[in-house]
Amino acid sequence: MVKKMKREDLKIKESSHFIGSWIVDTAPLDEIINYFNLSNSDHDVGKTEKGLIDKEKKDCIELSITPKKVKEAKLDFFIKYFNILRDCYDDYKSQWELFESNWNQIHIGAFFIEKFLVSGHHLDFHYDRKNIYSSHKSLSWITFLNNVKKDEGELVFKYFDHSIKPKKGLTLIFPSDWMYMHKQNILKTQDKFILKGNIKFTELE
Repeated sequence: MVKKMKREDLKIKESSHFIGSWIVDTAPLDEIINYFNLSNSDHDVGKTEKGLIDKEKKDCIELSITPKKVKEAKLDFFIKYFNILRDCYDDYKSQWELFESNWNQIHIGAFFIEKFLVSGHHLDFHYDRKNIYSSHKSLSWITFLNNVKKDEGELVFKYFDHSIKPKKGLTLIFPSDWMYMHKQNILKTQDKFILKGNIKFTELE
């Protein structure tokens, strides 16, 4: 069968990637790492997008935390961090008129601290808004909690062919959709900590 269509290439600037980045105040970050280390009884093995333990695809330790726990336990360092994240979000949405006028309310549900030990990784490309149950997730955010000095453990965006070196305080906000599939490369000589979560339309959890 003869196709009645052909691909038309658009000339779009690479700068239109919608990935916001900031270096934030690092004061709360050491406290967040310390909290993770003291909460070892609540640690989980990192699971794939299908909820499976598969260390060829994802090898890390996770700690899930809810806003309710932050409030009840009076974890002020998280509150300081989220006030900073709010500033990043306000700056992010100010760059596009639709965000600036319509996204005044934000909701953050459970979020994660992840520790990648030497040889740790998340090599399975993944994204956050992938089905009806995650359809309320609009933006994803990641903050690197420590420096990775060598060329390892990079965050890689598949369709942008771009790698980001972990740097303490570097915070990213980007859309949660499939176009922003990403992975975490292997750590060879040191550990890496990240804090990650989503900004949502409504709070469903």
